[in-house]
Amino acid sequence: MSIADVARSAGVSQATVSRVINHVPGVSAKNIHLVQQAMEHLGYTPPPPERRPGRRSPPRNRIGVLGAIVLDGLYVHTPGVLAAHLRGMEREAADHDCALAFADVSDATRLPTILEGRQLVGGILLGSHARSGVLAAIQHMPWVWLSSHSGPSGDSVLAGNLEIAEMATRYLVDRGHRHLAFLSVMSSYPAYPARAEAFRTAASRVGATADVLLDQPQSDGGADMNLTLPILRERVAGLVARFVNLAPRPTGLFLPNDMMTAMVYPALMMCGLRPGEDVEIISCNNEEAYLVGLHPRPATIDIGAELMGRRSVEQLIRKIRHPGETRQVHIAVSPVLIEPERH
Repeated sequence: MSIADVARSAGVSQATVSRVINHVPGVSAKNIHLVQQAMEHLGYTPPPPERRPGRRSPPRNRIGVLGAIVLDGLYVHTPGVLAAHLRGMEREAADHDCALAFADVSDATRLPTILEGRQLVGGILLGSHARSGVLAAIQHMPWVWLSSHSGPSGDSVLAGNLEIAEMATRYLVDRGHRHLAFLSVMSSYPAYPARAEAFRTAASRVGATADVLLDQPQSDGGADMNLTLPILRERVAGLVARFVNLAPRPTGLFLPNDMMTAMVYPALMMCGLRPGEDVEIISCNNEEAYLVGLHPRPATIDIGAELMGRRSVEQLIRKIRHPGETRQVHIAVSPVLIEPERH
Protein backbone atom coordinates (compact mmCIF):
# COMPACT_ATOMS: atom_id res chain seq x y z
CA MET A 1 0.00 0.00 0.00
CA SER A 2 1.37 3.42 -0.97
CA ILE A 3 0.27 7.02 -1.43
CA ALA A 4 -0.23 6.19 -5.12
CA ASP A 5 -3.06 3.83 -4.10
CA VAL A 6 -4.53 6.52 -1.84
CA ALA A 7 -4.29 9.09 -4.64
CA ARG A 8 -6.12 6.79 -7.10
CA SER A 9 -8.86 6.03 -4.59
CA ALA A 10 -9.33 9.71 -3.67
CA GLY A 11 -9.11 10.95 -7.26
CA VAL A 12 -6.33 13.43 -6.47
CA SER A 13 -2.62 13.69 -7.21
CA GLN A 14 0.09 12.00 -5.16
CA ALA A 15 1.41 15.47 -4.32
CA THR A 16 -1.94 16.36 -2.75
CA VAL A 17 -1.90 13.18 -0.67
CA SER A 18 1.64 14.01 0.48
CA ARG A 19 0.61 17.54 1.47
CA VAL A 20 -2.34 16.23 3.49
CA ILE A 21 -0.20 13.63 5.27
CA ASN A 22 2.49 16.20 6.09
CA HIS A 23 -0.02 18.91 7.10
CA VAL A 24 1.17 21.35 4.46
CA PRO A 25 -1.21 24.34 4.18
CA GLY A 26 -2.98 25.20 0.93
CA VAL A 27 -5.07 22.04 0.40
CA SER A 28 -8.81 22.58 0.09
CA ALA A 29 -11.14 21.21 2.73
CA LYS A 30 -12.77 18.99 0.07
CA ASN A 31 -9.47 17.34 -0.92
CA ILE A 32 -8.43 16.88 2.71
CA HIS A 33 -11.70 15.03 3.29
CA LEU A 34 -11.26 12.88 0.16
CA VAL A 35 -7.72 11.87 1.13
CA GLN A 36 -8.65 11.08 4.73
CA GLN A 37 -11.66 9.08 3.54
CA ALA A 38 -9.50 7.08 1.10
CA MET A 39 -6.87 6.36 3.75
CA GLU A 40 -9.54 5.07 6.12
CA HIS A 41 -11.18 2.97 3.40
CA LEU A 42 -7.86 1.41 2.36
CA GLY A 43 -6.55 1.07 5.89
CA TYR A 44 -3.49 3.09 4.97
CA THR A 45 -1.30 4.41 7.78
CA PRO A 46 1.50 6.85 6.79
CA PRO A 47 5.01 5.89 7.88
CA PRO A 48 6.59 7.91 10.73
CA PRO A 49 7.82 11.34 9.59
CA GLU A 50 11.48 10.35 9.77
CA ARG A 51 10.90 7.46 7.34
CA ARG A 52 8.95 9.40 4.73
CA PRO A 53 10.65 10.06 1.36
CA GLY A 54 12.79 13.16 1.31
CA ARG A 55 12.98 13.41 5.09
CA ARG A 56 16.52 13.66 6.41
CA SER A 57 15.78 15.17 9.79
CA PRO A 58 12.86 15.45 12.20
CA PRO A 59 10.11 17.64 10.71
CA ARG A 60 9.96 21.31 11.46
CA ASN A 61 6.81 23.12 12.54
CA ARG A 62 5.88 20.57 15.19
CA ILE A 63 3.12 22.84 16.50
CA GLY A 64 1.39 23.59 13.20
CA VAL A 65 0.24 26.70 11.40
CA LEU A 66 -0.75 29.75 13.45
CA GLY A 67 -3.05 32.39 12.01
CA ALA A 68 -2.86 36.18 12.20
CA ILE A 69 -6.57 36.90 11.76
CA VAL A 70 -7.57 40.51 10.94
CA LEU A 71 -11.20 40.93 11.97
CA ASP A 72 -12.14 44.43 10.80
CA GLY A 73 -10.78 47.73 9.50
CA LEU A 74 -9.15 48.82 12.77
CA TYR A 75 -5.64 48.69 11.30
CA VAL A 76 -6.48 50.47 8.03
CA HIS A 77 -5.54 53.76 9.67
CA THR A 78 -2.75 52.38 11.89
CA PRO A 79 -0.68 50.39 9.37
CA GLY A 80 2.56 50.93 11.29
CA VAL A 81 1.08 49.20 14.33
CA LEU A 82 -0.12 46.27 12.23
CA ALA A 83 3.28 45.94 10.55
CA ALA A 84 5.02 45.89 13.94
CA HIS A 85 2.54 43.33 15.31
CA LEU A 86 3.12 41.03 12.33
CA ARG A 87 6.90 41.46 12.53
CA GLY A 88 6.88 40.43 16.19
CA MET A 89 4.54 37.52 15.52
CA GLU A 90 6.64 36.23 12.62
CA ARG A 91 9.86 36.41 14.61
CA GLU A 92 8.41 34.64 17.64
CA ALA A 93 6.79 31.98 15.46
CA ALA A 94 10.14 31.38 13.71
CA ASP A 95 11.84 30.99 17.11
CA HIS A 96 9.37 28.17 17.86
CA ASP A 97 9.60 26.52 14.43
CA CYS A 98 6.02 27.53 13.60
CA ALA A 99 4.50 28.70 10.35
CA LEU A 100 2.42 31.88 10.39
CA ALA A 101 -0.45 32.46 7.96
CA PHE A 102 -2.31 35.74 7.38
CA ALA A 103 -6.11 35.74 7.12
CA ASP A 104 -8.16 38.89 6.48
CA VAL A 105 -11.79 38.31 7.45
CA SER A 106 -12.89 41.96 7.41
CA ASP A 107 -14.88 41.21 4.23
CA ALA A 108 -18.18 39.89 5.59
CA THR A 109 -19.01 38.03 2.36
CA ARG A 110 -16.36 35.31 2.55
CA LEU A 111 -13.96 33.35 4.73
CA PRO A 112 -10.38 32.61 3.64
CA THR A 113 -9.76 29.00 2.57
CA ILE A 114 -7.33 28.46 5.42
CA LEU A 115 -10.17 29.06 7.91
CA GLU A 116 -12.81 27.13 6.01
CA GLY A 117 -10.44 24.16 5.79
CA ARG A 118 -9.58 24.29 9.48
CA GLN A 119 -5.88 24.28 8.66
CA LEU A 120 -4.89 26.46 11.63
CA VAL A 121 -4.05 25.16 15.09
CA GLY A 122 -4.53 28.55 16.77
CA GLY A 123 -5.19 32.20 16.00
CA ILE A 124 -4.14 35.70 16.98
CA LEU A 125 -7.16 38.00 16.70
CA LEU A 126 -6.47 41.54 15.48
CA GLY A 127 -9.43 43.89 15.55
CA SER A 128 -12.23 45.02 17.80
CA HIS A 129 -15.25 43.02 16.64
CA ALA A 130 -15.57 39.41 15.47
CA ARG A 131 -18.68 38.60 13.45
CA SER A 132 -20.55 35.37 14.14
CA GLY A 133 -19.28 33.56 11.03
CA VAL A 134 -15.69 34.10 12.08
CA LEU A 135 -16.37 32.93 15.63
CA ALA A 136 -17.92 29.75 14.27
CA ALA A 137 -14.85 29.15 12.08
CA ILE A 138 -12.37 29.46 14.97
CA GLN A 139 -14.31 27.90 17.84
CA HIS A 140 -12.43 24.59 17.45
CA MET A 141 -9.04 26.16 18.21
CA PRO A 142 -7.42 28.36 20.88
CA TRP A 143 -6.98 32.06 20.23
CA VAL A 144 -5.40 35.14 21.79
CA TRP A 145 -6.64 38.72 21.34
CA LEU A 146 -4.04 41.28 20.26
CA SER A 147 -6.27 44.35 20.49
CA SER A 148 -8.89 45.80 22.79
CA HIS A 149 -12.20 44.26 21.80
CA SER A 150 -15.84 43.62 22.48
CA GLY A 151 -17.19 40.14 22.13
CA PRO A 152 -16.02 36.78 23.44
CA SER A 153 -13.47 36.84 26.20
CA GLY A 154 -10.18 35.05 26.00
CA ASP A 155 -6.48 35.43 26.63
CA SER A 156 -5.16 38.79 25.50
CA VAL A 157 -1.98 40.76 24.98
CA LEU A 158 -2.81 44.46 24.94
CA ALA A 159 -1.30 47.89 25.12
CA GLY A 160 -1.26 49.13 28.70
CA ASN A 161 -4.12 51.62 28.35
CA LEU A 162 -4.06 52.70 31.99
CA GLU A 163 -0.29 53.31 31.88
CA ILE A 164 -0.63 55.14 28.56
CA ALA A 165 -3.22 57.53 30.00
CA GLU A 166 -1.19 58.15 33.15
CA MET A 167 1.95 58.77 31.10
CA ALA A 168 0.14 61.33 28.93
CA THR A 169 -1.22 63.07 32.02
CA ARG A 170 2.18 63.27 33.71
CA TYR A 171 3.79 64.62 30.56
CA LEU A 172 1.30 67.47 30.15
CA VAL A 173 1.07 68.34 33.85
CA ASP A 174 4.86 68.32 34.23
CA ARG A 175 4.98 70.85 31.41
CA GLY A 176 2.72 73.21 33.34
CA HIS A 177 -0.72 72.42 31.93
CA ARG A 178 -3.69 72.23 34.27
CA HIS A 179 -6.61 72.29 31.80
CA LEU A 180 -6.36 69.18 29.65
CA ALA A 181 -8.49 67.46 27.03
CA PHE A 182 -8.81 64.09 25.29
CA LEU A 183 -10.20 63.97 21.75
CA SER A 184 -11.03 60.90 19.68
CA VAL A 185 -12.98 59.67 16.68
CA MET A 186 -13.61 55.91 16.20
CA SER A 187 -14.85 55.84 19.79
CA SER A 188 -16.44 52.41 19.44
CA TYR A 189 -12.91 50.96 19.63
CA PRO A 190 -12.80 49.99 23.34
CA ALA A 191 -9.22 51.20 23.92
CA TYR A 192 -10.04 54.85 23.22
CA PRO A 193 -12.87 55.37 25.77
CA ALA A 194 -10.76 53.39 28.26
CA ARG A 195 -7.81 55.75 27.76
CA ALA A 196 -10.16 58.74 27.97
CA GLU A 197 -11.59 57.70 31.34
CA ALA A 198 -8.17 56.79 32.75
CA PHE A 199 -6.82 60.15 31.52
CA ARG A 200 -9.64 62.04 33.24
CA THR A 201 -9.09 60.09 36.48
CA ALA A 202 -5.32 60.63 36.41
CA ALA A 203 -5.77 64.36 35.81
CA SER A 204 -8.19 64.65 38.72
CA ARG A 205 -5.73 62.95 41.06
CA VAL A 206 -3.10 65.64 40.44
CA GLY A 207 -5.51 68.58 40.63
CA ALA A 208 -5.93 69.11 36.89
CA THR A 209 -9.12 69.01 34.80
CA ALA A 210 -9.66 66.92 31.68
CA ASP A 211 -12.45 67.38 29.15
CA VAL A 212 -13.29 64.32 27.04
CA LEU A 213 -14.51 64.82 23.48
CA LEU A 214 -15.65 61.65 21.69
CA ASP A 215 -17.60 61.33 18.47
CA GLN A 216 -20.86 59.41 18.43
CA PRO A 217 -20.07 55.74 17.71
CA GLN A 218 -21.95 53.93 14.96
CA SER A 219 -24.81 51.66 15.99
CA ASP A 220 -22.77 48.84 14.44
CA GLY A 221 -19.49 49.25 16.34
CA GLY A 222 -17.50 47.61 13.57
CA ALA A 223 -18.59 50.33 11.13
CA ASP A 224 -16.40 52.87 12.94
CA MET A 225 -13.36 50.84 11.94
CA ASN A 226 -14.11 51.22 8.22
CA LEU A 227 -14.68 54.97 7.95
CA THR A 228 -13.00 56.65 4.99
CA LEU A 229 -10.38 59.36 5.47
CA PRO A 230 -12.69 62.21 4.30
CA ILE A 231 -15.32 61.19 6.87
CA LEU A 232 -12.69 60.90 9.59
CA ARG A 233 -11.33 64.38 8.75
CA GLU A 234 -14.84 65.80 8.93
CA ARG A 235 -15.42 64.21 12.32
CA VAL A 236 -12.05 65.38 13.63
CA ALA A 237 -12.84 68.93 12.47
CA GLY A 238 -16.14 68.78 14.37
CA LEU A 239 -14.43 67.67 17.57
CA VAL A 240 -11.75 70.36 17.20
CA ALA A 241 -14.50 72.99 16.85
CA ARG A 242 -15.96 71.76 20.13
CA PHE A 243 -12.50 71.85 21.69
CA VAL A 244 -11.94 75.47 20.62
CA ASN A 245 -15.21 76.52 22.26
CA LEU A 246 -14.47 74.97 25.65
CA ALA A 247 -14.21 77.46 28.51
CA PRO A 248 -11.63 77.54 29.83
CA ARG A 249 -9.98 76.17 26.69
CA PRO A 250 -7.50 73.39 27.54
CA THR A 251 -3.85 73.97 26.74
CA GLY A 252 -2.81 70.30 26.85
CA LEU A 253 -4.32 67.73 24.49
CA PHE A 254 -3.96 63.93 24.46
CA LEU A 255 -4.81 62.10 21.21
CA PRO A 256 -5.04 58.29 21.19
CA ASN A 257 -3.28 57.64 17.89
CA ASP A 258 -0.92 59.40 15.49
CA MET A 259 -3.37 59.31 12.58
CA MET A 260 -5.76 61.52 14.54
CA THR A 261 -2.86 63.80 15.52
CA ALA A 262 -1.99 64.30 11.85
CA MET A 263 -5.61 65.39 11.25
CA VAL A 264 -5.89 67.56 14.36
CA TYR A 265 -2.88 69.72 13.45
CA PRO A 266 -4.44 71.33 10.33
CA ALA A 267 -7.87 71.48 12.00
CA LEU A 268 -6.41 73.50 14.89
CA MET A 269 -4.60 75.83 12.49
CA MET A 270 -7.87 76.40 10.58
CA CYS A 271 -9.28 77.62 13.91
CA GLY A 272 -6.34 79.97 14.45
CA LEU A 273 -4.53 77.82 17.04
CA ARG A 274 -0.87 76.82 16.72
CA PRO A 275 -0.03 73.23 17.71
CA GLY A 276 2.90 73.19 20.09
CA GLU A 277 2.38 76.82 21.10
CA ASP A 278 -1.30 77.49 21.83
CA VAL A 279 -1.98 73.81 22.43
CA GLU A 280 0.60 71.23 23.48
CA ILE A 281 -0.13 67.75 22.17
CA ILE A 282 0.89 64.26 23.17
CA SER A 283 0.05 61.50 20.73
CA CYS A 284 0.18 57.71 20.80
CA ASN A 285 1.48 54.72 18.77
CA ASN A 286 4.78 56.23 17.51
CA GLU A 287 3.95 55.76 13.81
CA GLU A 288 6.66 57.62 11.95
CA ALA A 289 4.66 57.94 8.73
CA TYR A 290 2.12 60.19 10.49
CA LEU A 291 4.54 62.15 12.66
CA VAL A 292 7.30 62.96 10.18
CA GLY A 293 5.44 65.87 8.55
CA LEU A 294 4.24 67.55 11.74
CA HIS A 295 5.92 70.72 12.96
CA PRO A 296 6.60 71.07 15.75
CA ARG A 297 6.70 67.33 16.21
CA PRO A 298 4.64 66.24 19.22
CA ALA A 299 5.59 63.83 21.95
CA THR A 300 4.15 60.38 21.38
CA ILE A 301 3.84 57.13 23.29
CA ASP A 302 5.30 53.91 21.91
CA ILE A 303 2.89 51.10 22.79
CA GLY A 304 5.39 48.29 22.11
CA ALA A 305 3.53 46.87 19.10
CA GLU A 306 6.28 44.44 18.05
CA LEU A 307 6.69 43.11 21.59
CA MET A 308 2.91 42.66 21.77
CA GLY A 309 3.09 40.52 18.63
CA ARG A 310 5.83 38.35 20.13
CA ARG A 311 4.01 37.90 23.42
CA SER A 312 0.75 36.95 21.66
CA VAL A 313 2.44 34.07 19.82
CA GLU A 314 4.20 33.00 23.01
CA GLN A 315 0.89 32.87 24.88
CA LEU A 316 -0.91 31.10 22.02
CA ILE A 317 1.74 28.38 21.88
CA ARG A 318 1.37 27.89 25.61
CA LYS A 319 -2.40 27.45 25.17
CA ILE A 320 -1.84 24.90 22.41
CA ARG A 321 0.66 22.92 24.48
CA HIS A 322 -1.44 23.06 27.67
CA PRO A 323 -5.07 22.68 26.53
CA GLY A 324 -6.19 21.76 30.02
CA GLU A 325 -5.38 25.21 31.44
CA THR A 326 -8.65 27.14 31.71
CA ARG A 327 -7.56 30.24 33.61
CA GLN A 328 -7.42 33.24 31.28
CA VAL A 329 -4.20 35.24 30.99
CA HIS A 330 -4.19 38.97 30.21
CA ILE A 331 -0.88 40.67 29.47
CA ALA A 332 -0.41 44.46 29.28
CA VAL A 333 2.76 45.73 27.63
CA SER A 334 4.18 48.86 29.25
CA PRO A 335 4.46 51.97 27.06
CA VAL A 336 7.51 54.21 26.51
CA LEU A 337 7.41 57.99 26.17
CA ILE A 338 9.05 59.36 23.01
CA GLU A 339 9.75 63.05 23.57
CA PRO A 340 10.32 65.36 20.60
CA GLU A 341 13.69 66.90 19.97
CA ARG A 342 13.71 70.44 21.33
CA HIS A 343 15.84 73.13 19.74
